[in-house]
Amino acid sequence: ITFDSNDTIDGGEGFDSLLFDEETNFDLSTLKNNQIKNIEQIDLTNDSSDNLNNVRIEDLLDMTDSDNTLYVKGESGDSINLNDENSAENNWVKTEDQVTFDGVIYNTWSNNDMILNIDESIEVIDI
Repeated sequence: ITFDSNDTIDGGEGFDSLLFDEETNFDLSTLKNNQIKNIEQIDLTNDSSDNLNNVRIEDLLDMTDSDNTLYVKGESGDSINLNDENSAENNWVKTEDQVTFDGVIYNTWSNNDMILNIDESIEVIDI
């Protein structure tokens, strides 16, 4: 599924990947409620520098299916800005775990409700 900010996207059943096919500087806090749902992966592999900003747990819980697990696939030059919202229950914690999925190594970030696997090539900014 290719992302367009005017669309409402429902990945439905199965493993669904949301592709950003051109350079993006995307602020997840601008998403409308349930604009994107049932997505298991965000794919930033488009040979440009992409930025995901204000990545909040509540937004990803709305975006994923009941497994509450999201993969962010990318490349060197991409970055993701995790937003903790200054509250203990919404803190992202980097675990020691790494996951290999479809030949890509991911570092795992989590909290009590959500697992976020971020491609090890992506710069992570934890605010």
